[in-house]
Amino acid sequence: MSLFSRFRRPAWQHADADRRVEAVRNDHNPEMLAQLFALAAKDPAAEVRKAAIARLEDGHSLLDLIRQETDAGCRAAAIHRLRMRLLDRHVDAQTRLVWIAHPDLPNELIEAAVEAAPESEARLAALMRLDRPAVTLRRCLQDSDHTLRMQLLGWIDDEAALARIADQARKLDKTLAKAAKDKLDAKLLARGDGDAQRQRALALASQLDQLARQLPADMASRIDTIAAELAALRSSLDDTLQRRIDGHLSAARDVANALANAHLPKPEAVLPEPSAQAIDEQPAATGDPAPDAGHDALPGAVAESKPKPSPAPPDSELSKRLDDGLAGVRDQRLGLARPALDAAKARLAEGIAVSAGQRDKLRELEAGVAEMERWQRWAGNKVRARLCDEVEAVIGSGLHPDAVANRIKQLQDEWAKVEASEPDHGEHAAGIAKRFRAMCSKAMAPTREYFSQRHELRSAKATELAARGERVEAALSDDGADFFALRKEVTDLLRELDDVEPRDRSRLGKQLRALLDRVQAARGAHDQQATEGKRALVEKLRRDIGFASSQTAAIAACKQAQTQWKTLPRAGRKTEDALWAELRAVIDPVFDKAREQQQAQQSELEAQAAARQAVLDELAALSNADPEALRQADSAVAELQARWEALRPPAPADASTETRGNRRQDDGRPARPPRAPVDPLQRRFEQSLDRVRDAQQALEQAREKRATEGLLHAVLSGEPSDAMSEADRRALQQARAVGEATDIARELVALELAAGVDSPASDAELRRELQMQRLAQRMAGARDDDARQWLLRWAGCASRAEATQAMRAEQALRKLLGLH
Repeated sequence: MSLFSRFRRPAWQHADADRRVEAVRNDHNPEMLAQLFALAAKDPAAEVRKAAIARLEDGHSLLDLIRQETDAGCRAAAIHRLRMRLLDRHVDAQTRLVWIAHPDLPNELIEAAVEAAPESEARLAALMRLDRPAVTLRRCLQDSDHTLRMQLLGWIDDEAALARIADQARKLDKTLAKAAKDKLDAKLLARGDGDAQRQRALALASQLDQLARQLPADMASRIDTIAAELAALRSSLDDTLQRRIDGHLSAARDVANALANAHLPKPEAVLPEPSAQAIDEQPAATGDPAPDAGHDALPGAVAESKPKPSPAPPDSELSKRLDDGLAGVRDQRLGLARPALDAAKARLAEGIAVSAGQRDKLRELEAGVAEMERWQRWAGNKVRARLCDEVEAVIGSGLHPDAVANRIKQLQDEWAKVEASEPDHGEHAAGIAKRFRAMCSKAMAPTREYFSQRHELRSAKATELAARGERVEAALSDDGADFFALRKEVTDLLRELDDVEPRDRSRLGKQLRALLDRVQAARGAHDQQATEGKRALVEKLRRDIGFASSQTAAIAACKQAQTQWKTLPRAGRKTEDALWAELRAVIDPVFDKAREQQQAQQSELEAQAAARQAVLDELAALSNADPEALRQADSAVAELQARWEALRPPAPADASTETRGNRRQDDGRPARPPRAPVDPLQRRFEQSLDRVRDAQQALEQAREKRATEGLLHAVLSGEPSDAMSEADRRALQQARAVGEATDIARELVALELAAGVDSPASDAELRRELQMQRLAQRMAGARDDDARQWLLRWAGCASRAEATQAMRAEQALRKLLGLH
């Protein structure tokens, strides 16, 4: 070490991050190793932290980093490092259990411990932490520890999972498969499953048969126990199965009773069937009988002498069997020769007498059958070799797994036929059978993963179909259930049964078909209820229409029935169409009649509107007529008014019932009178009538103006005009006669006062007097003279007035008459 190296910082403390990374990865300095956790937690460079994490070995430190780290890459590195340490076989088992029990351990590491922890205790602890049924099921099937598999089986209560374990474990762990099957059967029996109860009854019947064969000492008590269990299952069994079970039970009890009443401790052994060699050793039927072995066993016993039996004739049935067998040997037909030989041996076992010729035929038949069996074994071995070659050809052929499985199944079936044709086929056939089975296993090995995945998918599909079926079952009880959609859903479920395992297909198919029947029944009940409700509504509508006081009431009843129809439940499409047709048959005549009345009213209103329009046209023409016609228009206007009143539409009836439009709160205010409906034609008629009257009034005003101007000219000039009427002439003469004695000055000031014209200053006092006088007259209720009267009053003074007075009078009169 140089002098300057003592004052140099170590590389893992260098400012350059790359230098620190290299030092943390490769340096074995104890001081640096002691600072690994601090570097992994606090170094500013992520790569340095990753390098430090990769060298950490303490699980708790890694868990702290996983919890605290904010950088995703560093956190992933910490998880990866902890995974390696968690699955490391060199880590102490107790330490591993402590890490697994840590509350901050991520779920992915718990799953890794479940799958690959070295100790079964660690895998069990991880499973207890994880608590996922799917993982528990997988480990129950795949874990290497039998004890752990059995323990996990105790955790599983789902029937589908138990059925899957019983199916998949039957070739891998028969103990586990049997335990799963027993647990599944117990659960099915506990919930009263019919198939499980029938299978249990058949199993108990098999136990009864086994007891009848084995004859145990406690046979009677065991039969009673089985009988009690069968009695509990009897309600779920059909009559045929009950009779079958009763037969097994009766047979077992008969055997037990016979065993209890027997004098011998056990039944005699059955003698083996005699062979041809035994027949040869048997004394001839015509010779001396064989000595009884029992006499030698009895000390002091004396054998009794028996008479020599007479020769018995050859057995005809045995001869026939032997002849049939020899014929089969000659024809090389083992299928005839072998049964004949077996029948002949069975006949010999009955103890019949055999002649020498029959013994020779038996030897010949046995030799021929043995020779044909040897030839058959040779031919069968050839077939076996061919089947092995065909299996070998399947290996590595690249066929689809289903094609491989079907082909192997065909070859296995053919092999089974060969095996069935020759049960005892020698050692060579046994060896080639092992080869055949090994090659079949080798051919099926690449397909196991495919079939395992397909089985999982099909099992998941079965679970999905069952869940969907349960949802349909639950939806049946809803008030607004759509039975058409539910029936379609169940039909779709039945179509999807092809994606389910065959062993589950039958069970699910029965359940879904039963569910479909329930849907159909519920739909039928719903349709019946809907039909009854809508038919009742139709009948009620008929009664309401029959008792309706008016057409309006009948229409209101029809509309109300249509509204209620929408609230009632719908039946099937055909039934709904028929019910709707019945409703239409009731309401259509009402609406048709109302429509006809409305059309008639509309036609009448149109004719009335045309007549009223004609009146308006005549009235408009009259308003534009010449003055002479206007002077004679009073009678025409009266006639048009009479016609108009005759054509006026009747006022609508006052609706006494309260509607939403006129509904108001009773707040004490007087009710507002109803607003009269607006009739545009009536308004046009009134406007036309006003125009006619305005034209007449204008004509009258023009005539009066001309008459006034003529009268003014006659008053001012003193000469009557030709345009003056006879009445004006007489009024003028009378006014002149009366005005001879009037005061001209006083009359002139009064005229100026009436016209609003200023009088001279000299007449101011007189004007004031006249004003007071006029005010007094007005207060007394007298009316002022109009312009015509003032004109006639001045006519009496005009002839005596001076020129100045005449000018003042003309100015006042013109202003008063509006003739400026």
